[in-house]
Amino acid sequence: MKRILTFGDSWVSGGSLTSEMNKVYYDNRHKHEIPYDEKEDRQLFDSTTESTLNARGEYKDNYEFKHSWPGFLDRLDVPSVLNFGEGGLSNQQIISKVVKSLSRIFGNVTLREHESFWLEIADNPDEVFVIVSWTSLYRSEIFNFTEDGEYTTFGIQSLYENHNGDFSNTELESFLNIITNTPYIIEKYLQQCLYLHSFLKSIGVKHLFFNSFNETTDVIKSVHNHKLIGEDELKREVFKNNHLTMLYEIIPQDIFYGGSLFGNSQLAFLLKQVDNYLLDEKKDYVGERPAGYSRLFLDDMHPSELGNELWSNELYNTEQIQDFLK
Repeated sequence: MKRILTFGDSWVSGGSLTSEMNKVYYDNRHKHEIPYDEKEDRQLFDSTTESTLNARGEYKDNYEFKHSWPGFLDRLDVPSVLNFGEGGLSNQQIISKVVKSLSRIFGNVTLREHESFWLEIADNPDEVFVIVSWTSLYRSEIFNFTEDGEYTTFGIQSLYENHNGDFSNTELESFLNIITNTPYIIEKYLQQCLYLHSFLKSIGVKHLFFNSFNETTDVIKSVHNHKLIGEDELKREVFKNNHLTMLYEIIPQDIFYGGSLFGNSQLAFLLKQVDNYLLDEKKDYVGERPAGYSRLFLDDMHPSELGNELWSNELYNTEQIQDFLK
């Protein structure tokens, strides 16, 4: 059976989608309806559990999944979609999740007893298609920073959201200045695209990459503390540096949505649709939604249910996915 596996951050997981509906959890025996409670929800549906349930095809009545773009894609004429998106991930963590997942399915990784479901996902690489939605280039990881064997995520907003760990503000600001200079983070992003493409190609898994929300900086900056790179700046930096140009030229452009690494983010696509879906204040929820962004975005500029549905239709019609479905 063919499967589509989706990876990314909150723009993939269904970030900020809320509902009065009950959370619904399926196991292989019967259905449990669990009234929504945020504290209990975090315990029952943490990222590990959610990934496990998605991988087993069991989490699909969860509201966030159903109304994320992978959830809408799952209900189109496609094979089963398994969503491994998780809010707050960096590109480094996204890569790690892809590599670990595919290695469990097709590699020689020793699986623990409760992980045997990975073997049920697919029999060969031709049955799997991977979609990767890259996140902010400015998120960075330190492994084992708090001596817990896990990654700690740092970004520009770490200065404002008490993510400092054991750093003083001065030390953290110095660290961020080093790891967020523009050529460095572009070089890292190009290396990440090249590495993940090479890995997936080596095991024979077809794939599609795109960027969630970089390149359209003014829109996100109006709501978040994220620091982003505009499309013009990205191109300028890539082509004025021989090393960056070489890396860019090595990466096949046909693995990206729209056939190019530049200018084809999910956010850019949705912004082009805004005028077609204007808010009707008599019918639509307005709240504190940023003025002018219609029904396609939530208050914090995550895609709305409608925004995710439009993006799922756009991805479904890409040459890469249609080729996989043949």
